[in-house]
Amino acid sequence: MNNDSGKLNIMVMLGGPSAEREVSLRSGAGVARALRSLGHDVHEVDPRTANWRLPRGTDVVFLALHGTYGEDGTVQRRLEELGVPYTGCDPESQPDRLRQVPHETAVCGRRRSHRRFLLIDSPSASWPMGWNPPVVLKPARQGSSVGLQFVERVSDWSKALAEAMRFDSHVLMEEKISGRECTVGILADAPLPIVEVRPKTGVYDYQTKYSAGTTDYFAPRPSTRPQPPGFKRRGWAPSMPSAAAIIRALM
Repeated sequence: MNNDSGKLNIMVMLGGPSAEREVSLRSGAGVARALRSLGHDVHEVDPRTANWRLPRGTDVVFLALHGTYGEDGTVQRRLEELGVPYTGCDPESQPDRLRQVPHETAVCGRRRSHRRFLLIDSPSASWPMGWNPPVVLKPARQGSSVGLQFVERVSDWSKALAEAMRFDSHVLMEEKISGRECTVGILADAPLPIVEVRPKTGVYDYQTKYSAGTTDYFAPRPSTRPQPPGFKRRGWAPSMPSAAAIIRALM
């Protein structure tokens, strides 16, 4: 690091071996452009195989990896062993096995209202007793809706389960709850505006997430009810921050 200028030698990790590789390549390229616009020395590495190396003098690694390897604690443990700082959570915050299931259990254990769920570990599993459609199936260790399946009828079960099992040996089954789909990002311990997600057709799956023009995003989300007494927006802005602004906060 150049202590006078504040310039960092930053390695952006993008791509990787997961099913979300193509998305990671695109988002990582955007991160690299934003970091360069801030005046940092930026290099990119694609850890598609396990023999990747960091250049000498790397000050910090910006993790733009998606899905398995990048978000399951694997690359974080490797960077911990190398003694190199990196963005994001530590390995303990990202369990490498069935990472969605412990999260579901933790949320339910805190007595929050939550949808019912079940773990399926066999592609030949029959429809579970005590359940009624519709349900949602998702590979337990994938993100970005990879392998997401909606089962509206029991007769659709076998085909949907086989498709979800293509991406993981364990599949999370949840009851389907209809309603508005919203998401909230956290930046520097402060919430960003609530974003409402509205696919133009169908459901919010991998294709509608990453295909231009297929989904509308409303930020902040249009409100349909009065806010509770004392509610404050804490300085939320009607527009989302730029990539460079986000990276300043992360770095």
